[in-house]
Amino acid sequence: MDSEKRAPKIVESGAKYGTVEEALEYFSHERHQCLNEMPVERVSLNDPNYYFYKCRSNWWTGIMHRLPQLKKFASVETGSEIDQDIDAFLAFTRTIDFSKFRTKEEIEKANAFLDKLIAYLESKK
Repeated sequence: MDSEKRAPKIVESGAKYGTVEEALEYFSHERHQCLNEMPVERVSLNDPNYYFYKCRSNWWTGIMHRLPQLKKFASVETGSEIDQDIDAFLAFTRTIDFSKFRTKEEIEKANAFLDKLIAYLESKK
């Protein structure tokens, strides 16, 4: 795997983060290093970019499962704009059929959310 695309240690280990800096590293990686492209054929484990496609359900699951934890340790104020953005994104993900690949529009929506989240985390450093 290209060293440019290597995931941060926290992603590779599957560990949960506990600091704003670790969360920023994780979400920045997911936003900027993972692939927006829609593969022509179903992606297989033999594809060197398999874990980097945002169209995969596991990419979305990783984001979704880390957001509640983020709200706790990053002291996200209940009712704040970012709190509402997180809740709206989680509500949106509950409408997704995870038996199918994500669409380009869904990926764009996730990217826009991650841009807001990253800006928030950068302001908390």
